[in-house]
Amino acid sequence: LPKIHPRLWLSGASAVAAAPVARSVCVASDRTCGYCVDGRDARTGRACEAVEARDTTAQSDADVRFFAERGAAAIARAVAEGPVVVHCAQGINRSVASIVHFAATHRGMRPEAAAAYVRERNAAERGMPALTNALFERVLRSRE
Repeated sequence: LPKIHPRLWLSGASAVAAAPVARSVCVASDRTCGYCVDGRDARTGRACEAVEARDTTAQSDADVRFFAERGAAAIARAVAEGPVVVHCAQGINRSVASIVHFAATHRGMRPEAAAAYVRERNAAERGMPALTNALFERVLRSRE
């Protein structure tokens, strides 16, 4: 995602090992991806910071803000150290919400522009949608 940060990658858990990075930020629920344990990715051995997050419309706005802020902070720490892949189970909602919040709070992008950019890149490069959870998008856009 070079427009947001030149050292930032997005992935789903199944493809994260292929990313040419030194560390991971896992935005998942109860270690949903199943790979990031005790600060390490079990497949690659790379550093992995896990951020607890759920992907459900039943959660509150405050819950979404909390994990998006924590995810953005983890991304900021990780990119300061080198290339990083941000992932959740599929790379569609939780990881994207954290990246959009990072773009808005750490890179000066409008949340709407960051979401549109990630959607375009995810569709073109991975054939996947991005930010399909309407609650997440509404919460992120409320910061504009």
